[in-house]
Amino acid sequence: MTGAGGSIAGHNGGGQGGHETGPDAGETCAQLETDYSAALTAARKCTPGAPDQCQQLVDLSVSCPGCKGYVNDATTLNTIATEWKTQDCKAGVCPAIACIAPGTGVCQSTSGGPGETCQSGLATTN
Repeated sequence: MTGAGGSIAGHNGGGQGGHETGPDAGETCAQLETDYSAALTAARKCTPGAPDQCQQLVDLSVSCPGCKGYVNDATTLNTIATEWKTQDCKAGVCPAIACIAPGTGVCQSTSGGPGETCQSGLATTN
């Protein structure tokens, strides 16, 4: 079918599940929250020893922002967060916890499983 509106303007989530925006194309707020959590896990994957790993600081939750963590690519997370705000989604009850200062981002092996993820490199004392 041809004519006006032959394509839908939207955001491509960098190959990790795009999110179209507009009056009829938005996902539910609950789905955006789920998508953000999954995208955060994917964005934290890293390769030890590779240059410029874990340098982008993002919110660890779209519904309860504030606590930060490092990722390799924040593109999809930023797209989901923008859609969350565009749809005027509201957070539920956020836990009253103090966030740990994230320090610098480092790529570390995960305990109990294969793979490496971006972690906050906190200062340690010997």
